[in-house]
Amino acid sequence: MKMAHQIRSSTGGPGWGLAFGLIMTAIGVALWCHGAISWHDTVDQSLGVAALLVGIFMSVYAGREIFHGRRRG
Repeated sequence: MKMAHQIRSSTGGPGWGLAFGLIMTAIGVALWCHGAISWHDTVDQSLGVAALLVGIFMSVYAGREIFHGRRRG
């Protein structure tokens, strides 16, 4: 008798992903602002945009997983 569809995992993956995404978004905004304010350092601005994009994508994906997990269960 297969009951694999009823087994639930209690990992906190989406919660940690959401926290990581929010932290990366904050770091990205800080680096981007620091790069925009300083005159000669463009590396901070490009790293800030990259961190901001990673943070936003991670937050959206983790939020989607949390939303779908609550709707299913």
